[in-house]
Amino acid sequence: MILNLALWKKQDEVLERPEYVALSNALQGYYSDCNKFPSTLQSLVTKDDCTNWGPVAYAKKKDLLDAWGTELSFTSQGQTFSITSLGKDGQEGGEGFDADISSEEL
Repeated sequence: MILNLALWKKQDEVLERPEYVALSNALQGYYSDCNKFPSTLQSLVTKDDCTNWGPVAYAKKKDLLDAWGTELSFTSQGQTFSITSLGKDGQEGGEGFDADISSEEL
């Protein structure tokens, strides 16, 4: 599983992002309780179809946002997941701070 999202590399800079670690931990907690990853990140905040969900939310709504306040993109494939920020401009692609940042780049 891709679980450690503490370091996101961008233009020879390493940014420590505690919120990504918190989100990774929330995803691990959900997986542990529900035996699967959620279909959306929103399921970490609001109860979904998982019968073992909770009893409290796995994450806060603010944990689902990137550094620019845009909702993070989430995909899962079995026992792995990927979280992506579309960068400062909120659009795919780009350069510098507008470039996408993905947990798969770690």
